[in-house]
Amino acid sequence: MLLSLIVLIPTHTPVSLAVSIALVAMIGIVFTIIVLVGLARASISDTADRLGYGVCPLAAYLAMLVAAELIASSPVVSADVLAGALLVLLAVNIRNAWDLMLAFARRVGTQSPGYLKHDPEKACPGLDPGWGPVFGRDHAQTKIRAESRLNEISPRSNAAAYSAALNWGPYS
Repeated sequence: MLLSLIVLIPTHTPVSLAVSIALVAMIGIVFTIIVLVGLARASISDTADRLGYGVCPLAAYLAMLVAAELIASSPVVSADVLAGALLVLLAVNIRNAWDLMLAFARRVGTQSPGYLKHDPEKACPGLDPGWGPVFGRDHAQTKIRAESRLNEISPRSNAAAYSAALNWGPYS
Protein backbone atom coordinates (compact mmCIF):
# COMPACT_ATOMS: atom_id res chain seq x y z
CA MET A 1 0.00 0.00 0.00
CA LEU A 2 2.86 2.36 0.79
CA LEU A 3 4.35 1.76 -2.63
CA SER A 4 0.99 2.45 -4.28
CA LEU A 5 0.90 5.83 -2.56
CA ILE A 6 4.51 6.60 -3.51
CA VAL A 7 3.89 5.78 -7.18
CA LEU A 8 0.89 8.14 -7.25
CA ILE A 9 3.03 11.19 -6.51
CA PRO A 10 2.79 13.21 -9.76
CA THR A 11 6.15 15.02 -9.50
CA HIS A 12 8.33 11.89 -9.72
CA THR A 13 11.09 11.75 -12.26
CA PRO A 14 12.11 8.30 -13.49
CA VAL A 15 15.13 8.39 -11.18
CA SER A 16 13.18 9.42 -8.07
CA LEU A 17 10.54 6.79 -8.80
CA ALA A 18 13.19 4.10 -9.23
CA VAL A 19 14.91 5.11 -5.99
CA SER A 20 11.59 5.11 -4.09
CA ILE A 21 10.64 1.67 -5.38
CA ALA A 22 14.13 0.31 -4.67
CA LEU A 23 14.08 1.73 -1.12
CA VAL A 24 10.73 0.11 -0.30
CA ALA A 25 11.92 -3.15 -1.88
CA MET A 26 15.16 -3.16 0.16
CA ILE A 27 13.28 -2.57 3.41
CA GLY A 28 10.94 -5.43 2.49
CA ILE A 29 13.86 -7.72 1.64
CA VAL A 30 15.59 -7.03 4.97
CA PHE A 31 12.39 -7.68 6.90
CA THR A 32 11.67 -10.86 4.93
CA ILE A 33 15.19 -12.18 5.56
CA ILE A 34 14.66 -11.61 9.29
CA VAL A 35 11.40 -13.56 9.07
CA LEU A 36 13.06 -16.35 7.08
CA VAL A 37 15.81 -16.68 9.70
CA GLY A 38 13.13 -16.90 12.40
CA LEU A 39 11.28 -19.55 10.41
CA ALA A 40 14.49 -21.53 9.94
CA ARG A 41 15.14 -21.50 13.69
CA ALA A 42 11.55 -22.40 14.59
CA SER A 43 10.33 -25.94 14.45
CA ILE A 44 7.76 -25.19 11.77
CA SER A 45 7.41 -28.00 9.29
CA ASP A 46 4.51 -26.43 7.41
CA THR A 47 5.60 -25.65 3.86
CA ALA A 48 2.69 -23.27 3.32
CA ASP A 49 3.87 -21.08 6.20
CA ARG A 50 7.43 -21.05 4.89
CA LEU A 51 6.13 -20.01 1.46
CA GLY A 52 3.58 -17.51 2.78
CA TYR A 53 5.78 -15.75 5.32
CA GLY A 54 9.16 -16.06 3.63
CA VAL A 55 9.68 -17.23 0.07
CA CYS A 56 6.79 -15.50 -1.72
CA PRO A 57 7.33 -12.09 -0.10
CA LEU A 58 11.05 -12.34 -0.84
CA ALA A 59 10.32 -13.11 -4.50
CA ALA A 60 7.89 -10.17 -4.68
CA TYR A 61 10.39 -7.73 -3.17
CA LEU A 62 13.11 -8.98 -5.55
CA ALA A 63 10.69 -8.41 -8.45
CA MET A 64 10.17 -4.87 -7.15
CA LEU A 65 13.93 -4.32 -7.32
CA VAL A 66 13.93 -5.56 -10.93
CA ALA A 67 11.04 -3.18 -11.69
CA ALA A 68 13.02 -0.29 -10.19
CA GLU A 69 15.97 -1.10 -12.44
CA LEU A 70 13.76 -1.37 -15.55
CA ILE A 71 12.08 2.03 -15.15
CA ALA A 72 14.55 3.94 -17.30
CA SER A 73 15.03 1.35 -20.05
CA SER A 74 11.58 -0.19 -20.34
CA PRO A 75 8.86 1.60 -18.38
CA VAL A 76 6.00 -0.58 -19.69
CA VAL A 77 7.67 -3.82 -18.62
CA SER A 78 8.65 -2.19 -15.34
CA ALA A 79 5.03 -1.28 -14.61
CA ASP A 80 3.91 -4.85 -15.37
CA VAL A 81 6.59 -6.38 -13.13
CA LEU A 82 5.73 -3.95 -10.33
CA ALA A 83 2.03 -4.69 -10.65
CA GLY A 84 2.72 -8.44 -10.52
CA ALA A 85 4.89 -8.04 -7.42
CA LEU A 86 2.22 -6.01 -5.68
CA LEU A 87 -0.44 -8.58 -6.56
CA VAL A 88 1.73 -11.35 -5.11
CA LEU A 89 2.19 -9.32 -1.92
CA LEU A 90 -1.56 -8.70 -1.72
CA ALA A 91 -2.39 -12.39 -2.13
CA VAL A 92 0.28 -13.42 0.39
CA ASN A 93 -0.95 -10.87 2.94
CA ILE A 94 -4.55 -12.08 2.60
CA ARG A 95 -3.35 -15.65 3.06
CA ASN A 96 -1.23 -14.72 6.09
CA ALA A 97 -4.05 -12.76 7.71
CA TRP A 98 -6.35 -15.76 7.29
CA ASP A 99 -3.67 -18.07 8.71
CA LEU A 100 -3.20 -15.86 11.77
CA MET A 101 -6.94 -15.62 12.33
CA LEU A 102 -7.23 -19.41 12.29
CA ALA A 103 -4.24 -19.78 14.63
CA PHE A 104 -5.81 -17.37 17.14
CA ALA A 105 -9.17 -19.14 16.89
CA ARG A 106 -7.52 -22.49 17.55
CA ARG A 107 -5.65 -21.06 20.53
CA VAL A 108 -8.83 -19.66 22.08
CA GLY A 109 -10.66 -22.93 21.38
CA THR A 110 -8.04 -24.99 23.23
CA GLN A 111 -7.79 -22.77 26.31
CA SER A 112 -9.18 -24.17 29.52
CA PRO A 113 -12.56 -22.79 30.52
CA GLY A 114 -11.03 -21.52 33.78
CA TYR A 115 -11.17 -17.97 32.47
CA LEU A 116 -14.99 -18.27 32.46
CA LYS A 117 -15.52 -17.92 36.18
CA HIS A 118 -18.99 -17.69 37.66
CA ASP A 119 -20.05 -14.16 38.48
CA PRO A 120 -23.04 -14.34 40.85
CA GLU A 121 -24.21 -10.86 39.87
CA LYS A 122 -24.60 -12.00 36.26
CA ALA A 123 -26.54 -15.13 37.13
CA CYS A 124 -29.77 -15.59 35.21
CA PRO A 125 -32.06 -17.86 37.23
CA GLY A 126 -34.55 -18.18 34.38
CA LEU A 127 -32.02 -19.65 31.98
CA ASP A 128 -29.98 -21.50 34.61
CA PRO A 129 -32.50 -22.86 37.16
CA GLY A 130 -29.79 -24.40 39.34
CA TRP A 131 -28.58 -21.00 40.51
CA GLY A 132 -30.47 -18.79 42.91
CA PRO A 133 -30.64 -14.99 42.86
CA VAL A 134 -27.77 -13.21 44.58
CA PHE A 135 -29.75 -10.31 46.02
CA GLY A 136 -33.24 -10.25 47.49
CA ARG A 137 -36.20 -8.57 45.89
CA ASP A 138 -35.75 -5.41 47.95
CA HIS A 139 -32.14 -4.85 46.88
CA ALA A 140 -32.74 -2.10 44.31
CA GLN A 141 -35.64 0.28 44.18
CA THR A 142 -37.60 0.40 41.01
CA LYS A 143 -39.54 3.18 39.37
CA ILE A 144 -42.77 1.36 40.18
CA ARG A 145 -42.15 1.74 43.93
CA ALA A 146 -41.61 5.51 43.64
CA GLU A 147 -44.77 5.84 41.57
CA SER A 148 -46.75 3.79 44.08
CA ARG A 149 -45.67 6.17 46.83
CA LEU A 150 -46.81 9.05 44.65
CA ASN A 151 -50.24 7.47 44.39
CA GLU A 152 -50.48 7.41 48.18
CA ILE A 153 -50.20 11.23 48.32
CA SER A 154 -53.46 13.04 48.04
CA PRO A 155 -53.86 15.69 45.32
CA ARG A 156 -54.06 18.39 48.01
CA SER A 157 -50.68 17.58 49.58
CA ASN A 158 -47.89 20.07 49.56
CA ALA A 159 -44.55 20.13 47.72
CA ALA A 160 -42.71 18.69 50.71
CA ALA A 161 -44.68 15.45 50.57
CA TYR A 162 -44.19 15.21 46.82
CA SER A 163 -40.42 15.73 47.14
CA ALA A 164 -40.18 13.18 49.92
CA ALA A 165 -41.98 10.60 47.79
CA LEU A 166 -39.47 11.04 44.97
CA ASN A 167 -36.46 11.27 47.34
CA TRP A 168 -35.24 14.50 45.82
CA GLY A 169 -35.51 18.21 46.34
CA PRO A 170 -34.95 20.45 49.33
CA TYR A 171 -37.55 18.64 51.45
CA SER A 172 -36.16 15.09 51.19
